Amino acid sequence: MPKPRTIIIGDAKTSVSLENEFWLALTEIAARERVTPRILAERIQAACTNANVTSALRVFIIAYYRVKANRNAADQGADGDAVEAAIAAVRGLDEEEAAITARRRHRGAEAGAP
Repeated sequence: MPKPRTIIIGDAKTSVSLENEFWLALTEIAARERVTPRILAERIQAACTNANVTSALRVFIIAYYRVKANRNAADQGADGDAVEAAIAAVRGLDEEEAAITARRRHRGAEAGAP
């Protein structure tokens, strides 16, 4: 069951509901990449302006581990390429959310047209 937590991204407090396994994964990735979970969350949030933070975090975590799974299992250290690939996945999610919002606005404008 998702557990809501308040995290600070930039100067803003944000409530995020993630399952415990996702919280653990975010903490593990941050430790592996030698940053704090807050800094990692800020990088993820910076990659998206349309998607919600919870979705962005989930996509990032899954994308990160997919990249790592496709690499040498012995390489468990920092992996900037995995982070960048996962950030790219978050940007893709953000683009999808922007397109959905644009379609909704377009439909709303059509419905209001005489």
